[in-house]
Amino acid sequence: MSDKADFAVKEWAVARPRVRRDVEVTFHKRRSGPVYVVEDLMHRRYFQVGLPEYQFIQSLNGKRTVGEAIAISARALGANAISEPDALKLVRWLVDNDLLDSDSAGQAQRRYDLADESVSKKPKQPWFQKVVFLKIPMGNPDGFFLWLQPILGWLFSGFALFLWIILLSVAGYTLVQNWDQFRGGASQIILPENWIIMILTFGVLKIVHEIGHGVATRKFGGVVPEWGVQMLLFITPLTFVDASASWRFPGRIQRMAVAAAGMYVELGVAAIAILVWANSDGSFVGAIAYNAIFAASVITVLFNANPLMRFDGYYLACDLLNIPNLGQRGQAVMSWFYHRWIIGMKKLTFPAQAKQAPVIISLYGVGALLWRILIWAGIMIALSLFAKGAGLLLVGLMIGGMLLGMLGKFFKLLHKGYAGLRPNPFLVLVRLSFFAAVIGSVFYFVEFRPYTRAVAVVTYPSRESLRTELAGFVDKVFVENGEVVEEGHLLARLTNPEQVTELGTAKLDVTASRLRVADYLKERQMGAYQAELENLSGLNSRYQLASRRVKDLDVFAPVSGRVFLRRPEMLPGRFLRPGSEILSILPEEAPELVVSADQRAVDAFETAQQYDVNVRIAGRPGEPLPAKVIRIEKTATIAVPHAALASSNGGPLPVRQKMNAQSERAKGLARSIAPSGDEMDHFVGLSIEENDVTQLEFPKARLTGYATVEPREGDPPLREGEWGFAKLYEADTKRLGIWIYEGVSRWLISKWEQATQA
Repeated sequence: MSDKADFAVKEWAVARPRVRRDVEVTFHKRRSGPVYVVEDLMHRRYFQVGLPEYQFIQSLNGKRTVGEAIAISARALGANAISEPDALKLVRWLVDNDLLDSDSAGQAQRRYDLADESVSKKPKQPWFQKVVFLKIPMGNPDGFFLWLQPILGWLFSGFALFLWIILLSVAGYTLVQNWDQFRGGASQIILPENWIIMILTFGVLKIVHEIGHGVATRKFGGVVPEWGVQMLLFITPLTFVDASASWRFPGRIQRMAVAAAGMYVELGVAAIAILVWANSDGSFVGAIAYNAIFAASVITVLFNANPLMRFDGYYLACDLLNIPNLGQRGQAVMSWFYHRWIIGMKKLTFPAQAKQAPVIISLYGVGALLWRILIWAGIMIALSLFAKGAGLLLVGLMIGGMLLGMLGKFFKLLHKGYAGLRPNPFLVLVRLSFFAAVIGSVFYFVEFRPYTRAVAVVTYPSRESLRTELAGFVDKVFVENGEVVEEGHLLARLTNPEQVTELGTAKLDVTASRLRVADYLKERQMGAYQAELENLSGLNSRYQLASRRVKDLDVFAPVSGRVFLRRPEMLPGRFLRPGSEILSILPEEAPELVVSADQRAVDAFETAQQYDVNVRIAGRPGEPLPAKVIRIEKTATIAVPHAALASSNGGPLPVRQKMNAQSERAKGLARSIAPSGDEMDHFVGLSIEENDVTQLEFPKARLTGYATVEPREGDPPLREGEWGFAKLYEADTKRLGIWIYEGVSRWLISKWEQATQA
């Protein structure tokens, strides 16, 4: 409402205004007390007023004057009645928002007079927001949801909620059982070859999401007058429906049901997708299901369920906390903080709309501001990547527009003031100069040693990998993971019915041949005797070979050391092909680390050879382990130096399948890591299917180094394939401001070079 009434009281003393007949008012109970939601059905707008304002508005029936309505309020509410100045402000507000009948107060001309003023007062959306969030309305879908509600409305019943909980529980259990496989495929989501599938899956899910909102709104008695598509960065479709009719629902449960309907439906789809993916066995349907799981869960949690954005989670939070307009209240607190503590307007009081829950609203305001900054930073980074960096021009224009807008608001503040108060321009400049000097001093005087975060994986170069000579089923494993064994210790036993049968047949053949030799000698059939002796020699060789093969089904330790089993629970009963690895023997010596870092970390890598490097192994508490870099590969490569690094095997780095033949460089690097085997099909502790590392590569080239590490005394021994993170510090310290300037400059120059070469 306006701060003053610009028309005389006597003018309204004879006028008899009337609220439009299509304006409806609904009672709501809030934390601060009873409120009333005024619904403008014609323009699909909603307003909140208190009890005195509601009682006054209800009195405007076209028969009473404003003075009579004020008198009625005074008799009904006493000290809580609306005052005369507030009543005049309220009448003006009703006029400005076109909530009164034009013929009830002679205000048609006033509407024309206020048209230009209303347009000028309406906050304009910055041009760059219109570009980034391009909104495309697609008409009125209310008839569609009216038809669909009897078909799908049961989804929002108590019985459906019970089934939904069971479905999510079963899907959650299935996901836990297949977690390693699910995590291993996460890196494939971001690869370019998956983008089309991901965008299409995301678009379909967003349509399903909005259908959920529309059906829920219709089920509880609301209308859905509009839906459409909002294009984020021109390529990502974000659908929307106008479910604002839920704001008039008197029950919080109904409003929360509408707000949560999209996420509710999407999570149900994600649960079904989990069950499909777990039983798809790597098919195309499984790939679509995997994308659906990711889009309907991770993206939903980050955006739709996030209360810091004006999506579903925000409206849920408003109703859960019983604080309407939480975002506006939080912005009011941030505005008060800026004007009170930054500008220095000491007479400015704390916002009245935030006094009902000052701590919650203030914390929300801070969180929403930080999240908005993070989102816009992400949008600008994404825009800068368009056309190999040509989007930097658009980002520059956006930043320029933001800065101009901020300067315009600042000079307007100095000229016109804020909330009826005007700051002293000189004191404002002094305060801002002081803050700038403090920030500049931090950037100039604070020094630190920059570092690069690299990935390190434990490896034993002299390990012994035990592989099967023959195919067979694992009958029994006689050792446990981490057990120390001596040379010659029985480790495992395999069974092969064909080999046992062949040994039995060979033994029978040898016995029968010996009997024939004896008979021929007794009967003095010397020709037959000599021939059978030669046959017996061949049968004996065959028997000895079969016997040796059966003995080879028993696996013994070739050296003393510690047993390493990648997945011991999966070995019993498993069929292994010839050459498959059963387990490894790790010698009692210090392991090495394979360190993989971004290729821009070459200086930090070289410096690390002169200093100790701190390595923290994932899942191991306590202080980091000291390590020493002993060797660095001369050039960066996309070859994967150790299978445990690959995300497809549960590692931390994204990989992709090779599209061409294995390079000699990759083969050489792989052989340097696993010198004990002639074939590159395996790495320690991983099966063939999981770990054909020669068929994997990094999306971008990385540097590889090798380091020695000494485990702490008393700690469990480091196991092959364990990975963690190492900090590679640069040699010299840098000032914070120079470090930020150099990093931003390098990034801008690289993007500009990409744009000029595109």
